[in-house]
Amino acid sequence: MQAQTDKYRIAIFDPAASGVGMDEGTGTTVREIITSAFANTGKYTFVERSWINRVMDEQSFSISEMEDDSRISEIGRLIGADKVAVSMIRLTGGRYMVNLKLIDVHFASVERQKTQVVASSGLFDAVEYLAMGLTGEAGVYADTPEQPTGLYYNHVTVTVPDGDMEIEMAFVEGSGRIQSFYIGRFEITQAQWEALMEENPSQSKGDTKPVENVTWDETQAFIARLNALTGRQFRLPDENEWLYAARGGKNGDNYRFAGSNSLVEVAWYKEAWGKREAGAQEVGIKKPNSLGIHDMTGNVWEWCQNAHRKGHIIRGGGWNSDAVICQLRQSRSSSTGKDGTIGFRIALSE
Repeated sequence: MQAQTDKYRIAIFDPAASGVGMDEGTGTTVREIITSAFANTGKYTFVERSWINRVMDEQSFSISEMEDDSRISEIGRLIGADKVAVSMIRLTGGRYMVNLKLIDVHFASVERQKTQVVASSGLFDAVEYLAMGLTGEAGVYADTPEQPTGLYYNHVTVTVPDGDMEIEMAFVEGSGRIQSFYIGRFEITQAQWEALMEENPSQSKGDTKPVENVTWDETQAFIARLNALTGRQFRLPDENEWLYAARGGKNGDNYRFAGSNSLVEVAWYKEAWGKREAGAQEVGIKKPNSLGIHDMTGNVWEWCQNAHRKGHIIRGGGWNSDAVICQLRQSRSSSTGKDGTIGFRIALSE
């Protein structure tokens, strides 16, 4: 166990620029912003950049390998670091996807991770904001910046009895009869469900897979506990909100599916398995829609708040649905709906 007077030894890696022509000056600025955030906590000493470069050259590590947590931990051990901060920045559809994560070298695991989608003009502000969150010590900053403008979604941190759980919410600007609201960027995962409900009913097990095999009433029990812990008023989206968000909101598109006319780009569905085992898959693997929302087509059907005829409405299609069923115009109602194809995401009024 590290003594309180000791400081963690941390290495700061350059951004992995997969798919984005990031110039050296931009990469250096990003690294300096992240380094400053950790330095201001007073809890870290830093591995010298020259030493990092030397070891990486000797071991023939490439920057593309910085997405593999085990490889990050491996090089962290080689350079004598306790922790490694790494940034991954990609240009997608004219916006930067900024992903910062802190790796605990000794446990070879992600200790903390922060992600935002941002316009190019807000890149450095976003890095600063996320880096402060990555340290877990935002309270030490006298002038903690507000969340920068131009971001396409926000983080909501939910405190649970055994720790913190982050639920990422996309802001959806209203139009006409639809008021502005937030909706989950991802379907509620099995890890999130188990953190509150202390059990996992899912048939296809995996912490980062969507919880499934839950009834509409069971989603209400989860939301009630979430609201009691946070003091917020989370809920299921109603059908109109769900469809509005899936189509891209106010500046929506005319895609047949959520984010594309190519179903395989955005969805796990009946014909998309290849060598994978059929069943619900890890959230967020497929391409998001224009609001940064994943898996609104395919993976699991999603409960909506409102009812229709014999049951509550489900939307989006599931991992065993064919292409016709996955189209956004399709919906169905279910009276019991407890199987491995139905999950949910949450919403929050502005």
